[in-house]
Amino acid sequence: MDYSGIIIERKDGRMLFQLRTGDDKLYPNNWCTFGGGRRKNETPMMTLKREIREELNFKIDEEKVKKILRFWTPWKTYNIYYIKLNTNKPRMKLGEGQDMAYFSRRELLKKKNVVFVVRMLMLFYPLIKKF
Repeated sequence: MDYSGIIIERKDGRMLFQLRTGDDKLYPNNWCTFGGGRRKNETPMMTLKREIREELNFKIDEEKVKKILRFWTPWKTYNIYYIKLNTNKPRMKLGEGQDMAYFSRRELLKKKNVVFVVRMLMLFYPLIKKF
């Protein structure tokens, strides 16, 4: 199943991440980006918009979203997007996961319970974001 996820960055540079529930099949109790798996006949952007609506009750403005990375593994294709918000207090309500929080890149990298792919993304984030 392909994945579409997003890095949501506030005006102050802090990024929003989701803490997965303890009973998740993959990566329980780990921090990750918001997003999810593609359904049949969805484009990556359609997947992203649906997932963010479900997980955060937030409508993504496609005009403000930028695809920053696409990579493949033997199991799935990852489509990673980015949006910079013009506020530090966006109206979002957690719909999935056990928690959500804003972190700087350094704060997230100090955590032990971060999904491996997200950790790698954050390690290279300054370079990726430039493109």
